[in-house]
Amino acid sequence: INNLNIKQNGKVVYEGNNLFLTTYVKNLIEFSEDYARSIASSEFFYIDNQNNKDIERENINFGYLERLNTSKNRSEVSCIIPLNRYSFFKSLETNLLPPSQIQISVTLTDDNILIYKHNDNNEPGRVVVSKFVLWIPRMIFNSTGLSYVMKNYMIPTSWTYLREMVQTLNNIDHVDSNFRISPSILNPKYVFVFFQRSNKMGSQNENPYLFDTFKLNKADYNCHLQIARLTIGNGIYYPEIEYSYDNIARIFKAVNNYAYKQNDKNTGSLLNIKNFKDLYGMLFFNITYKNESENITNDPKEIVLNYKLNTKPTAENNYTIYSIVFYEQTVKVDILGNELILYT
Repeated sequence: INNLNIKQNGKVVYEGNNLFLTTYVKNLIEFSEDYARSIASSEFFYIDNQNNKDIERENINFGYLERLNTSKNRSEVSCIIPLNRYSFFKSLETNLLPPSQIQISVTLTDDNILIYKHNDNNEPGRVVVSKFVLWIPRMIFNSTGLSYVMKNYMIPTSWTYLREMVQTLNNIDHVDSNFRISPSILNPKYVFVFFQRSNKMGSQNENPYLFDTFKLNKADYNCHLQIARLTIGNGIYYPEIEYSYDNIARIFKAVNNYAYKQNDKNTGSLLNIKNFKDLYGMLFFNITYKNESENITNDPKEIVLNYKLNTKPTAENNYTIYSIVFYEQTVKVDILGNELILYT
C-alpha cells in the first residue's frame, strides 16, 4: 500500500503516504528470522541477503530467488496485507470503535517500485490485481459482553496512536548539509532516516528496498554517511553526541532498540551488523528520551537532520534522503444527542 486514508463518520482519522517504506522498515526490525521464514511469506516478504540477482552462483540472493520462483511465468500470487501494520488499526487491538461508518481509501504502490526485473531489458513489467478483498473479523457479544461495551465504549472516550509521516530530500550531492524534516510537528516520538541512491526508486532495474546510507557509490565503499544528529525545536540536539560511522555498532544498536520496545513478532530482528552496513543502513532517533527530560513536544517543533558525508559521491550517484516520523495523535469520540462526534 502506498497511500491510505480512513474516515470515520466523514472525519479523517488516519492518512499516510509512502506507507510501503514505513512497513518495510518496521518489518526489517520487528520480524524475527523464524517469523520471516514462515508467517511473513504469506505477505510476500522475502529479505535480500545480497545486492544482486544471482540465483545460481555462490553469492545467491535467496530473497530474490524466492520472489522469482513464486512469481515467474506470470504466476498468480496470493498475499495478505495485515492492516494492523498501520498504526490506526494497530491501536484497535486494545480499543473498540463505537458503531460508525468507516470509509477506507487505498492507493497501491506503483509497478516500478514493486517490480525488480530479472532481465535488464527495456520491456517494463506489470502487476495485475485480479482480486482485492477486505477481510474483517466480526465480534458477536453475549449479554455480559454487550453490557460491557455499552458501559465502556458508548460514552465519550478517546485513545492515542502513532501516525506516520514520510518526507524526502531528493537528488542531491551535498557533503555537509541539513534536511528540514518538518517545519512544525506536534508530539513526535520516533524518527527513522536512511539514504538511497536516487536512481533506485522508480526503476525496475534497481532494488528500491536496499538502502545506501553507508555505501552511496554503487561501485565502491568510498562514500558514506560520516556523522548525523537531529536538531529539535530551538537548538535541542539528539543525540547529544552525534552518530558516527566510526562507531557504526552504536547506530546498529539504537535501531534495534526500537524493536525491543515495540516488537510483537517474536524475539530478535532480521538485521545483523553486516547486512545493516551493506544493505539496510539507517538511523533511528528515539525522541521520547528528550520528551521526558526537556519536555520538547508540548507545542509544534521543527525537526532538522544535520549530517555530513566523508566525501562527495561520484557524479552518477546523487542521493535521496528518506525520513519516517512517528508522531502521536489522539482521537476523541463524543456524543451529541443521537450522533457521534469525532475530534482529532
